[in-house]
Amino acid sequence: MNLAESEEALSLVTAEVDRALEPYVGLLSPADLESMRSYLLDMALLHPTVSELVERLVTRAPVLESGDLPVDGEGREPAADPKARGGGKSG
Repeated sequence: MNLAESEEALSLVTAEVDRALEPYVGLLSPADLESMRSYLLDMALLHPTVSELVERLVTRAPVLESGDLPVDGEGREPAADPKARGGGKSG
């Protein structure tokens, strides 16, 4: 996947880069902020190691359904008592 051409990847990375640069707004010049933003976007979308991590985020399987699952056998028939079957040792 070419992350630079993926709208989802670009949207995800842009949001994270902008969030990371928020503390520097007002401290750095607009030109310096834009340089940092450009560098971070390039790094996230084009560097082989970082882009692999971004791709994993973008291509992860969506959660199809959420809900409750049975816990400790709830919803199942109780196991038969071995003594009731007469199959155990009698003492």
